[in-house]
This record gives sequence, C-alpha cells and structure tokens, in this order.
Amino acid sequence: MVARARNILVGYDGTESGRRALAAAADLTGYASTLSVAAIAPRNDADVSAALLRDAREQLLRHKVPARYVEPAGELVETARTLGVDLLVVGRAADSSPSPASGAVSNGGAYDVLIVA
Repeated sequence: MVARARNILVGYDGTESGRRALAAAADLTGYASTLSVAAIAPRNDADVSAALLRDAREQLLRHKVPARYVEPAGELVETARTLGVDLLVVGRAADSSPSPASGAVSNGGAYDVLIVA
C-alpha cells in the first residue's frame, strides 16, 4: 500500500461492513488527500443510490470529513479507474457472494484495495 493514499474511493452500500469501510476510509484521509464515495446500489437504482449517498454524507459530516459523492455509471472498478484513485475501500460481503472488490483485485487495477470486514 502507498505511504499515504491521496485519492481514496469508498464503495458504500449501507450495510454494517459498508459503514465500517466508510469510517476506515475517513480515518485514512489526511492533508492533501481526497475522499470520494460511490453508491453501490442494486441494479443501479437511482433512488437507492441517492439515499445511500445522503446516508454517507451524514456520517462523514459527523466526523467532519469532506468528500465528493459520485454515482457510478457502471462497475465500481471502472469508477476507480476514471477517478484515478490510489486506494479503493469496500466492505466485505456478509455472505459467501463475491465482494465488490473481488473484480478490482482480479482486474489488476493500478491502486490498492482495502476490504473491511
């Protein structure tokens, strides 16, 4: 992992592990770093995405962490590439299904991936 990530993207789905991933990403931000939050909604549902981003914004405001909020146009991996992130943070899936980060790891992105349990 890079010494201090400058451009961090967290994939937020509103689950408990997603909340922990959001908190971990907030903790990793520092001077001259940027935090972006992407909604991970089933079937890219715009209403669900908007609600997820509002929830994430409320949590980060409590921690006084500024962020930009994006609705991914497709895969989280593609959003990470488009934003040029050096760290992608996601929560681990609660069941045995693949997490959103599994594609990021297998596609060999030019960024580190942090999976929060």
